[in-house]
Amino acid sequence: MGPDGYPASVRGIGTLGVALLLLAGCAQAEVAPSPSPGETSASSAPSSPPPSRPVSRVPTTPAASPTTSAVAWHDALQVDLGGTVLGLPEQAVVEQGEGWSAVTVSLDSADPLGLVIAGDRWSLVAGVLEAGAAHVSRPVVTDAEGEPVSASFVADGRGVVIQVPDSTALPASVSFFAGERLVDQAVWESESRILITPSGLGRRLAPADPVAAVALVDAVMAQVGDDPRLKSSSSLNQLACHMVGARDKASWNLETDREDKGLIGFMAARCN
Repeated sequence: MGPDGYPASVRGIGTLGVALLLLAGCAQAEVAPSPSPGETSASSAPSSPPPSRPVSRVPTTPAASPTTSAVAWHDALQVDLGGTVLGLPEQAVVEQGEGWSAVTVSLDSADPLGLVIAGDRWSLVAGVLEAGAAHVSRPVVTDAEGEPVSASFVADGRGVVIQVPDSTALPASVSFFAGERLVDQAVWESESRILITPSGLGRRLAPADPVAAVALVDAVMAQVGDDPRLKSSSSLNQLACHMVGARDKASWNLETDREDKGLIGFMAARCN
C-alpha cells in the first residue's frame, strides 16, 4: 500500500487529466455480445478494494455527505443483489442479466430521488456503490435527447440520493447496473494468456475513470480467478486498463508474462 492509499501494484497513474488524454488509444470499436444465459461464471467471492476518494465528472458527481433537501425515498420495486436489497420507484424499468440487472428510472421532477438500501453494509468507492459482494455502477443521467445531464449522486443515511438540480434538463433518465457478477467467463488460451469476458456490470464499473479502476480492479480480478499469475502488477494494470478504455470490446485479454508498464504505460499501448 502506497502513501496515497492505493495498492502499490497500480499506483502512479498520474493526474486524471493526463490519463483521460490516453483513453482514445485504449478504446476498441468492437461491440460486445449480450451475455449468454448458458455461460458459466468463473467467479469467486470478490475481495473488497481499498476505499478511494470519489471522482467528480459529468454526468454524476458522487459525494459522501447528506443532502439538505427533502428526499422522497423509494422501495416499491426491489432488486435483490445477494445479501443487499436495492429499493426503486415503481416507474423503474429493470432488465435482468446473468447475475446483474440494468435499471432505468425516469425523472420528471427536480426533487431528490432516494433509493433505499437494506442488508449488507455499503459505501461509495470512487463513485461506485459497494455492498458486500454487490456493486452498483455510477448512474448515467441523460435528457430527453440523450445528452448527458449534470446530476448529484450522494450517500445518505438510508441509501443513495440522485438529483438533477437544473429543472430545465427535465424530463431526464437515470440508468445504472447493479448486481454481483462482474465476470461472465475467463478462459486460459495458453500458459500466459487469459481471455476475460466481463459482465454488463463489470464493463461499467470504471469507464473513462482510472481512479475507479485502481480502486475496483481487485474485485474484478477476484472473479477472474485465484491463479498466482493473475496477482502480478502487470496483470492487474492490464485489467485496469481494459476497465478504463475498453468497455465495448468483446473480451479482454491479459498476457501474464508481459513486462509491467504501469497503468499509464498500458493505456498508451492500447492495453498491450
